[in-house]
Amino acid sequence: MSRQEEDKSTKVEELEAEISRMKKGLKRKQNKKMFGCSGCLILFLIIILAISLIGAYVLAKSGLKEVPFLTANFYHEPEPARLVEADNVSEADKDILARLEKSVSQELVAQQQINELTVSLDLSEEVLSAVLRDKIKEKASLAEKIEYAQIAILPDNLEVFIENKDPSNLIITLNIKPTIKDGKADLEIVNFKIGDLTLPNFIGNISFGFIAEKSLNNFLNVTAKYGQIQNINLMNGNLILEILINNFKELL
Repeated sequence: MSRQEEDKSTKVEELEAEISRMKKGLKRKQNKKMFGCSGCLILFLIIILAISLIGAYVLAKSGLKEVPFLTANFYHEPEPARLVEADNVSEADKDILARLEKSVSQELVAQQQINELTVSLDLSEEVLSAVLRDKIKEKASLAEKIEYAQIAILPDNLEVFIENKDPSNLIITLNIKPTIKDGKADLEIVNFKIGDLTLPNFIGNISFGFIAEKSLNNFLNVTAKYGQIQNINLMNGNLILEILINNFKELL
C-alpha cells in the first residue's frame, strides 16, 4: 500500500470514528431528553395526585360528599354544645325595646328622678335562637335550604349551629364573640367550620356574615338610639347587656 493510500485510509478511519462519536453523543442527548420528559410527567402526575387527595379529604372532612375510606376515618358529625329549645319563645320575649322600656321605667320609679342610668337586659339563648330562626324564615332562599338553626351561649362566645336540608345535610358551626365598639355591639366570627373541617374565619365572615350582621347585630343594637352598651356578659346561657340610657325622650 502506497503512502497516499495509507493517508487516505487513515482519514477514512478518523472520519468513521468522528461519526461514531457523534452518534453516541446524539444518543446520550436523546436519552437525557427522554429522561427529562419522563421526570416532568412523573412530577405532573404527583401534583395531580396530591391535589386530588387534598380535594377528596376536604370533601370528606366537610361532609359535602361521602368519600370511601376518608369519610369513615376523618369525618365526625358535629353536634351543638347543647340543644336549645326555642319553639315556645313568645313575641313579647323577643321585643327587646318593650323589655328595655319596662326596665327603665322600673329604675326611674326606684330613683324618682330622671338621670342617666344603667339598666341590665337579659337575653336568653332561647330568645336569640328564636330571633335567628325568624330572620331565616324572612329570607326565602335561606328558608329553602336550612333545616335547623340555634344559638347556644357559651362562657366565651355564641355558638351558632346550622343544619341544611337534604340532599347536602351540610352542618355549619360558627363561634361568634360579642364585643363593644362605639357603644354598640360588634360581633366577630372567631371560629368557622363546615362539617368537621375548620376553615379560615374570613371565609365565614364572607359566607355567613349575614348571621352576625343582619340577624344578631341589628337585633342587639336596636337600643343604640336610647343609650350606649357599656358591657356584655355571657353567663349561664344568657347574654346580659348593660346599657347606659341617655335619651329618655325617645324611649318613654
